[in-house]
Amino acid sequence: MFWSNKVLIGLAMAMLAGAIQADTLGALMKSAINAPDGRASGVLDDAVAALVARTTGRAAPVTAQIETVRVFRQAGCRRLKATLSQPVPGQPDRVFPFEMNLCRDGSAPRDGMDLEQAADRFGARQSVR
Repeated sequence: MFWSNKVLIGLAMAMLAGAIQADTLGALMKSAINAPDGRASGVLDDAVAALVARTTGRAAPVTAQIETVRVFRQAGCRRLKATLSQPVPGQPDRVFPFEMNLCRDGSAPRDGMDLEQAADRFGARQSVR
């Protein structure tokens, strides 16, 4: 059977459109925690995407790339780096990077930084309780 280029391009576009799913930032972060390579990515369709759109004044899709920076001793807990980006025609993409500590259940890891010890190092000893 012979397929025309137009048909092949149409099939490829339909396959790509079906492969692109909108996600929430939280779901992508949990996917990265569970992923063997510690990574996840997707197109956001949540309050975070709406915030980026309001901030930039653009309705373009917001993509997220999540990667594991550190694995904590506590099971299912990671430090994740998220890079949100939004294309801007004729300009570099708007990029919003940040990092956070997160466990699979949505809580913060217990074996994070000891704030009192850090305060001692910087000569800013205060009670943090």
